[in-house]
Amino acid sequence: MSLPNAIDISRLLRAPLDLARLTSEGYQLSATSVAGNNSAGALAVGASIGAYSAPPGQCAYIESISLASALDVILQVQIFNAALIANGATPQIIPVGVGPNYGSPVVPINAILREGESVAFILRTAVASGAGTDTLQLRCGLSGYRITNDLQFDAPKVHLAIGDSITNTTGLTYGSEYYHALLGRRLRKDRNPYRRILKGDGGWKSSHAQIAMKRGIFNVPQADLITIMLGTNETLLTDYQAAVPDILSWAQDTFPDALKCLIGPPPRQDSLEVSVMQPIRAYAQTLVAGLGDSNFRYTSFGTAFDPTGDTYYFTADGTTSGNRIHPNALGHAAMNTALLNDWTSSGFYGRL
Repeated sequence: MSLPNAIDISRLLRAPLDLARLTSEGYQLSATSVAGNNSAGALAVGASIGAYSAPPGQCAYIESISLASALDVILQVQIFNAALIANGATPQIIPVGVGPNYGSPVVPINAILREGESVAFILRTAVASGAGTDTLQLRCGLSGYRITNDLQFDAPKVHLAIGDSITNTTGLTYGSEYYHALLGRRLRKDRNPYRRILKGDGGWKSSHAQIAMKRGIFNVPQADLITIMLGTNETLLTDYQAAVPDILSWAQDTFPDALKCLIGPPPRQDSLEVSVMQPIRAYAQTLVAGLGDSNFRYTSFGTAFDPTGDTYYFTADGTTSGNRIHPNALGHAAMNTALLNDWTSSGFYGRL
């Protein structure tokens, strides 16, 4: 059977995409390599080699998938949302041959992978046990861009949210639980809809944001509200002091009419809360006050919730009780409440 090595399946999946918008609002995918082998035993037809899903609150625009295998196999590349399949039907994409005789194909996808959807790699060829020798050695790599899972293009205004994992990637089941998503719902309820664009990633320090700023990653076509929440991953106050003023200057110069807010990060449970987080919040408040810019506000999440115990923390992020960092859904709700209370009492919310 002859199998194609390069198949453009975009027409089967989605309507035409605005690539210029996707690339300007997002940035390149990371950690998108999927690997599988048969060293632990035989693999039957229908076995899943692995899958990739975008994190909560994100979409992944998949440009292409690169495949390689040390053994000739036929794969079925599937895009599906398991939580929404109620009738037992399995969506099937086109099978692809991979291996020494089939080659190492690059499969164009050109489609958006929405929150909750996965790209899975299903074997259509039975593979005998490698008996510890890993004869299959299948590798699948995805290339593309990660964008915010807020595609409400009807919104006349744009909220650009810059941050680390607490803003972008970790701790929640659904993107709709993030503090900025809750803020967006409130704004839309008040007939003032904003579409969110998220910039940042897990592990980001202020220095990462500074590099992204200098390389144009924050230069989106429109921003009417800009929030910046960094500092959670810092180990030194001086690192925050070296980068954040530059980012605030960029925001003022690039979007002078936008409303802007520098947010002090929520409380950590470990020793860095006193030695680094509290000094960062104090410095951030002084920094914004010194700008003399009526469009710039400082809001602190330092007392948004009680850090004692695990009520407000994500408990599956690998840290132990008493050393937690990432807020859970309750924590994000509390942060949103703190944001709304501060913005409302100061009159900032009324200007949005």
